[in-house]
Amino acid sequence: MELIAFILGSLISVSIIVHYNIRYGRAVRSLEEAFFNDGQVWNYQREIRFRMKMFSDPDSIITSVDSITVRNAKQQLIAVRLTMGRSIKDAVIVLVGTVVIGIIVGLLEFTVRVK
Repeated sequence: MELIAFILGSLISVSIIVHYNIRYGRAVRSLEEAFFNDGQVWNYQREIRFRMKMFSDPDSIITSVDSITVRNAKQQLIAVRLTMGRSIKDAVIVLVGTVVIGIIVGLLEFTVRVK
């Protein structure tokens, strides 16, 4: 029974993380397309400074020279990134909660079998 609770919690946590990673990937692709439509070549994987700024100070990636479409795509990317950060905390809480539930169920099962 404990194993089922742990596996279920793990699946829920993984599905939360995968869901937001897919959304983040779509937002990055949207930003790359916005740059491409403006006639610029930009690659998220090669822009290490951009990625570092994205995780340390997301608001600093928006510059005054950005077009409206690029600015909107960057704001969407920031919103997804912040939501993703909160969801990872939720996934960890779910995982820890299922471990605690598994321990409680194990102790209850042990007490019932001993009697």
